[in-house]
Amino acid sequence: MFIRRITNIKLKKFINKKIILDIYIFAAVFVSCMTPMPYPRSDIPPREWKRRQQTEKKQDDLVNRFAEAIKPFLDAPYLWGGDTPYGTDCSGLIMALYAQAADISLPHSTAQMFKMGYPVQKKNVKFADLLFFNTKGGGVRPSHVGLYLSKGIFLHASVSRGVALDSMSESPYKHQLIGIRRILAD
Repeated sequence: MFIRRITNIKLKKFINKKIILDIYIFAAVFVSCMTPMPYPRSDIPPREWKRRQQTEKKQDDLVNRFAEAIKPFLDAPYLWGGDTPYGTDCSGLIMALYAQAADISLPHSTAQMFKMGYPVQKKNVKFADLLFFNTKGGGVRPSHVGLYLSKGIFLHASVSRGVALDSMSESPYKHQLIGIRRILAD
């Protein structure tokens, strides 16, 4: 009976995490769709109009690919050096997600990832940007990385909780954020 209760609790936690993740991914898609393309205007050339529509579709496709890549990692335990749903560390999670969803090869090192892409200000953060944190204290050397989803929420591999969703505006993360990098081209 006790084991069944624990299994049910774990199953409920997994289902709740999956539902929460689905909601955040839906929110990312919804927010990107909330600024709809204006109706064709005579001052926008047809070629530019078509390019804008294609860009919007690519963004939706990207969010869907990341959503599919993230699902197997939900509730994955933390494993130093790991990069699979059976166990992963923070850089392994990001490396695996980018490889699967965007066909981009990233190093299995937070410090090396911090040198890639280009810097982004916090006010301009968007889906799939990488958030870098110094969890060791002092300096600006990154020791942790997460994937920004939407509305201040990011996905990362926590040493104590495994793959988890957290808010970048809550402690300890709001004090430990040292940089944001964009890997994907705009």
